[in-house]
Amino acid sequence: MSTEPINILDLETSKETIRIEIHKELKIKHGAEKMLKAAVDRKSKAYVTASHFLKKCNDNLEHLHDELAALQAQAPDLEGVCVCVPVLYCAVLSNIGSTTGPGSRP
Repeated sequence: MSTEPINILDLETSKETIRIEIHKELKIKHGAEKMLKAAVDRKSKAYVTASHFLKKCNDNLEHLHDELAALQAQAPDLEGVCVCVPVLYCAVLSNIGSTTGPGSRP
């Protein structure tokens, strides 16, 4: 295992980028599925193209899900870790969303 510190912000940014790519691929896959349903002749160019797109989307989705799982495996256990944002605030993750604490009203 690497002894380098993990930059949580970079890790979260990478995960969010992959989630966005997954969302795009799902839209393309949905369009390819609709195209397949619309193509009546299995030998038509539309059917072959849609089949190709669908296979490519499934391959891309599998790859993206593997990448996301690898990133999630790198993420440290963040329970009780202090996340500091310069000048703004420092919150303990287990208390985020809590209604008790500094600044909250009883």
